[in-house]
Amino acid sequence: MRAPSRRAAITIVYNLIFSRIFLHEIILPLDIAISILMIIGTVMAVVFGSKGSQAGQFLTLDDIINLWQRGIAIATFIVVGLLIIFNALYIVKVDQDVREGVIPKLHPRFRFSLFLRTLNAGLFSGFVGMLSKAVVTVFASAIGGNASENLGRFEPWLFLVLLPTALAFQVFYLNDALRSFSAKEAVPLYQSMVVVCGVSFG
Repeated sequence: MRAPSRRAAITIVYNLIFSRIFLHEIILPLDIAISILMIIGTVMAVVFGSKGSQAGQFLTLDDIINLWQRGIAIATFIVVGLLIIFNALYIVKVDQDVREGVIPKLHPRFRFSLFLRTLNAGLFSGFVGMLSKAVVTVFASAIGGNASENLGRFEPWLFLVLLPTALAFQVFYLNDALRSFSAKEAVPLYQSMVVVCGVSFG
């Protein structure tokens, strides 16, 4: 993550502090949790963000595939996939309970679903970032003279299919959060999820 992104992320934490000092807004536990996530994400970006490939150098297609075939990467993909499915099922169940009048929109279960909606959006944003890097890397390498080696394989074209798919799910869950909650609640939490998930996937 580049420095401007880090500054933009930590700005949310500043806003939380200043809103309490100058505007006397009420700070909720969810606000504090979001701030902690933002700080963790920023620290991770500072510590690990500078250890990637050097400027002007691109990973090969084989390098990318080898990275994704590591045990820890496969385990992460499985855990993230199961988490997305669990979140989606929980959200569907809660929305059904709200429609049927079983619980009100002020119920803690429904409030918690905001976290899960933005978490899913953030997780898909992590996939978008990861796939975007892979696509840019592969096609930049192809332009550099390895077109037959890279574009003659099925993986780059699979990346191109998965990228808009992940983006569509990211937008879906963000819109879902904004339909059910105010932008004041949903957007900061969504931004924090994007930062944390983006650093994790990056």
